[in-house]
Amino acid sequence: MGDCRVLCRLRVVAGTGNPRGDCSVEQLAELETLKRQYEAIFLDKCSAALSPFAPGGKVSRAGLRGMLGAAEALSQAAASGELSREEAQRELLGMILGMVGRQ
Repeated sequence: MGDCRVLCRLRVVAGTGNPRGDCSVEQLAELETLKRQYEAIFLDKCSAALSPFAPGGKVSRAGLRGMLGAAEALSQAAASGELSREEAQRELLGMILGMVGRQ
């Protein structure tokens, strides 16, 4: 739900949200639904791009979800200075190659 709180704050900046930056349960649910819809579009594009390289010709949704989670965690670690950008990119590339190779 952390991402949704950020989106609620963005609504405040845009003049469409609560000035305290709080979201109602309904707004949080709406924002979470929107986030999932955009993730689904992104994952479909990743599947189309990566599936031709998979031995079985298709990349699983579980693998794509794992890739997305790893990308989020690595980007946060790089943004906080825990990892360098290059370390995060190298690790994510290895994870993607391994995931595609197992399919």
